[in-house]
Amino acid sequence: MSRYLKLLLSTLVLVALVPCANATSLLVIQTADTSGGFGYGYGNSDWTQMTGFLQSAFGISNITVASDTTGLLGYDRLWLDQRWVTGSLTAQEISDIGAFVATGRRTVLIGENDDWSNWSNQILGIVGGSYSGNDTSDVINTITASPITAGVNSIYTIVDGIAVGGLPLFDQNVATLWGTSQNVLSILSVNIMDDDYIVNNDNVTFSANTAEWLAGTPIPEPGSITLLITGLGLIAGIAWKRGKKE
Repeated sequence: MSRYLKLLLSTLVLVALVPCANATSLLVIQTADTSGGFGYGYGNSDWTQMTGFLQSAFGISNITVASDTTGLLGYDRLWLDQRWVTGSLTAQEISDIGAFVATGRRTVLIGENDDWSNWSNQILGIVGGSYSGNDTSDVINTITASPITAGVNSIYTIVDGIAVGGLPLFDQNVATLWGTSQNVLSILSVNIMDDDYIVNNDNVTFSANTAEWLAGTPIPEPGSITLLITGLGLIAGIAWKRGKKE
């Protein structure tokens, strides 16, 4: 084996040993449950499995929970929980979320049914959609192939909301991808991920897929890329010098 090949292999081994950074920091925006204690939302009592999926995808230490959008652009991903019935976004929050989405970073927006119509219209308006009312069937079927619907034939819903616009994932538009890069997912249901109903149909697979999609694919540390370029440059330099001597 030539010295140059040995150098190249050594460089590639070093790169492989440098860890990748997860696509990683997640900001969860949520407000206190004022509904009487349903327990929906990240970290709450009726969302233990969904919470676990997000923590597995990101790592607990990479998840921050906040009540507003302060510092949003300092995070890689966004999960916006619903605000309870009378909740709404401020003009500043709408602007901040719009700016975040425009960067292409992945975002999940949680809405609900007619009781949350104002809220659902607000979150869908950020991505150019609107709210049109409740679904008409408890079981809705997959119509769009996506990493989010991989292994999902149908999901179980309970009088959940319907969006207008975007790319529907199911035959009733409860879950929707938005944007030219499809970096935003709206889910107009808290029940799909609710511990009482996540066992129905393919809800658990959809929930796990959503967490993995939001986290995205690990990306190389900048140091890994620098190390590879430096190593290849060194090998090229040695080969050039040897060529001159010959």
